[in-house]
Formats: sequence, structure tokens, C-alpha cells
Amino acid sequence: MVGQVATLGLIPFFHIYGITGICCATLRNKGKVVVMGRFELRTFLNALITQEVNFAPIVPPIILALVKNPIVEEFDLSKLKLKAIMTAAAPLAPELLTAFENKFPGVQVQEAYGLTEHSCITLTHGDPSKGHGIAKKNSVGFLLPNLEIKFINPENGQSLPKNTPGEICVRSQCVMQGYFNNKEETARTIDADGWLHTGDIGYIDNDGDIFIVDRIKELIKYKGFSSSSC
Repeated sequence: MVGQVATLGLIPFFHIYGITGICCATLRNKGKVVVMGRFELRTFLNALITQEVNFAPIVPPIILALVKNPIVEEFDLSKLKLKAIMTAAAPLAPELLTAFENKFPGVQVQEAYGLTEHSCITLTHGDPSKGHGIAKKNSVGFLLPNLEIKFINPENGQSLPKNTPGEICVRSQCVMQGYFNNKEETARTIDADGWLHTGDIGYIDNDGDIFIVDRIKELIKYKGFSSSSC
């Protein structure tokens, strides 16, 4: 509800997830952002309880800690005001989702998909007024308005039909202008027709739910930073 949302600000604000999905979205709705400088499980849980956080955008490794780490048992989870978490930046394994839902039955799990080169592409919740309900489990939700998306064969660029995995390409006014002082990499990422090639493999089903299944470019992720693997 407007003016009553307390959001955990843990994800780095120099990522699109942090600055748009957390900071700007919360402040636009006159909510409060509870900022953490770094992740430490006890500090994290204490912040959730004492600051009465009800929305926590996090990532799968944190969900894993909440499910598996014995430190969690030091806290009275009945004091949590948490209503929902949003996970992005990496796939959420189905078994981890089930384990989290069993341990935190009152907390809704939302999955979303986006990248800094474009901002958000999907949201878990559709628009009920347009016939969209809650997106399916393990999908990253429905396509946001005013975006075009297609799934292509990465070897020949051919567009693929529904329910067929291919590279996700998106086109909209949200596509970045380019990588700073790197025209060559920009040209490889954004084609002549304005399509941003994400490097992610996914598909869209008959109901409009989008699923991420793989990634073309292997990346090593460490504490929020990414680099190409050798």
C-alpha cells in the first residue's frame, strides 16, 4: 500500500535491480528503503525484524542461507512482518523455492527478469484487469507493457515460435545507448534494428509466461560483479 511499504535496500544501487527495482520504485510509492551496506546473515535478519521490512528484493544465494543456515534459528521468525520477496539476477531452483515456501509459508515469492542494459523486462504479477493472474511458478512472469520481445536461434537469427527455447531479444525505449567507449561490444549486443540481444535462453508459453532456461555466455559472479569465464 502507498506510504506503508518498507523495502530492504541490500542489492547494490549501481545495478538496475538496486536503483530501479528497489530505490526508485519504493520512493515513488512513498515507502521506506532500509539500506544495508553489505550482506551478513544476522544483520540481515535483525534488519528485517526491527525495521519491520515487508518487501525484500534479494538473490537466490540469500534464499539458500535463509533455508539452510542454522543462524536463522537464533531469531524469532514470528516477529517477521515480511510479506514478499523478489528474486532476480540468477535462476531460482524449484527445490529451493519449495523449501523457502515451507519455512516461510506467509511470504510470497516473486521472480523477475531484467538486465542493466535494458532495466526490467518481466514482472511476476500480471494485470488482473487484462485477464492476467499470478504468473506460473518458476517463470519470471509476464512481459511489461510497451516492450517487444522475440526468441531467436542464436546461430542464424531466425525467430522461434512459442514454447521453443531461444535467445531472448528485447526492443523498446529502455534499451541502453551503448557501452561507454566500446562501440564494438555495443554493436554485438544491439543490432541494426534496435534489438538488444540478452545472451539468455528462454521461451514464452501459450499463456504469456516467460521462462529462463540457460545462458549463452558463461559468467562468473562474485558479490554482485560479473566477468566472462575462460
